[in-house]
Amino acid sequence: RGEFTASAGGGGLVIRSKSPLQIPGLSVAQAGQPLVANLDVAVSLRADYSPQGWQADLSELRVSSAGTHLLTLSAKAGQLAGQDEVIKAAGSWTASLPALLQQPVAKGTAVLARGQLAGDFTGSLGTQREVQAKFKFTELAVPTGASLPDISAELRADVAADGKITFNLPLLFANKAKARQSDLAVSGSLVASDAGFATDARLVSQEVFIEDVEVLAALTGESAPTATNPTLPGFDEKPFWHGVSGQVVLALKKLHYNDQFEVSDVNGTVRIDAGALKLDGLRAGLGEGGAAKVSGGLTFAARTAKPYALAADLAVSDFNPAPFFRAINPGQPATVEGKFTVTSKLTGQAATLAALADDAQGDFQLTSKGGVFRGLPVSIASKVETTSRIAAGVAAVGSLFGSGAGKDKVADIANKAQAVSELGKTLTAIPYDQLSVVLSRDATLAAVLKDFTLIAPEVRLSGAGATTPKTGGALLDSALAMEFKLSARGHTADLLKYLDSLEAQPDELGYTASKLPLRVNGTLGRPSTSELNQYLANLALEKSGATDLLPKWLGGSGK
Repeated sequence: RGEFTASAGGGGLVIRSKSPLQIPGLSVAQAGQPLVANLDVAVSLRADYSPQGWQADLSELRVSSAGTHLLTLSAKAGQLAGQDEVIKAAGSWTASLPALLQQPVAKGTAVLARGQLAGDFTGSLGTQREVQAKFKFTELAVPTGASLPDISAELRADVAADGKITFNLPLLFANKAKARQSDLAVSGSLVASDAGFATDARLVSQEVFIEDVEVLAALTGESAPTATNPTLPGFDEKPFWHGVSGQVVLALKKLHYNDQFEVSDVNGTVRIDAGALKLDGLRAGLGEGGAAKVSGGLTFAARTAKPYALAADLAVSDFNPAPFFRAINPGQPATVEGKFTVTSKLTGQAATLAALADDAQGDFQLTSKGGVFRGLPVSIASKVETTSRIAAGVAAVGSLFGSGAGKDKVADIANKAQAVSELGKTLTAIPYDQLSVVLSRDATLAAVLKDFTLIAPEVRLSGAGATTPKTGGALLDSALAMEFKLSARGHTADLLKYLDSLEAQPDELGYTASKLPLRVNGTLGRPSTSELNQYLANLALEKSGATDLLPKWLGGSGK
């Protein structure tokens, strides 16, 4: 319902709204599928026609639902009279994203609890069509309450007479909480065909913080289970690049992850055709001085249970994994520090792209010449040092009574505690000369440590084990089961011998096997050496005789 007036004169015609055109409770469906539901629409407009040309003015389009604002739009369009004159248009809009996303057509496309979208556009339609549009997403938040960065974008697209589209789309992500910005720019061309679009594009950036750019996932959304459909589709019927062919050249200057790990100078080309996505000459810098090369790609075989297939070669040089460990497990000392060379062949098949990373398999060979290994987290040092201080106090009391036998006994207590404390500190952080690791991920998706060899001036460490992924859990929740063998020489061997934890005969290099139980369990994020900790604590308290001697002194027996 609404009211319009129309008037004619001077060879022209004017139509305008006297009161807004209102459409209450609007619902639209296509082929039985609802698109929008229960919308209240109000439109105010004006249209002018004269011998000089025409103009339409949509002064306001307001859309709401159940009293909640969805969208406000204003726009103008017009064309001068005459041959080959272009149509020009301009407009602006604001929208409430959560309310829009509740509409049937948008269900499952994004997950947002809060957010606003505002923008404007200009365009011309003629032999050469041009569009410029600005978008700004603000006040974004996901249902958990976490705020997301603001996103600004400016699109320019030109469409030639033959249909070729030339475009430029710079994006800016502003994280106000951390006072930082990420930038991405996509530019290139698109040519439409019956099979989709052929593209020749370029993706460039000066600096990207991965966590901030991940906001795009919240805006694009993913399919999710529902009450009536509790499982996701069994497999993708089309590859994620369906309808696109051609190439995308990458030139990304700096990528940051969790403020700890940095990848720099990512360069290479992604080539796309109907059944394959290939990486051509992909290179990147890792941390300080590290470099990586990746070749291979994805293929897609339609109408199979696992259509995606991965085959890739990875070569890394001078890579220090310490920032990576700190990034995935902040607040914990890095398990390994040092410069590594890594070679790997990755393969895998999966029903969906999301499952491909989880299902990837391969062998990794890692070698390093110099660094620090912290894979045996010993946590008894403070207890042992307390025991040593108690022993020192008892020694002082014993000296007052002039007990020679007591002095020897007390010295033994202090030495045992000191030896265990020193050994614990040595195992907690082992500076090594050489480290080699062979790590494999097999069809069971367990990460198997096939061969671990560490060589240090006074320590040799070898071992094997595996991690078992937790169903539905994160990588760091994987169960850990590893066992190591320690051999020692020099001062470390002397400490072990003093504690009766060393075998009798050394090997040809002078290393002697220890009796320490070096089993590591727990999870990948929280490894545990509880058996070793208990063993060392017992050495400090029981082997020294402190648990028996202190009560005797306190009781005054002197025996």
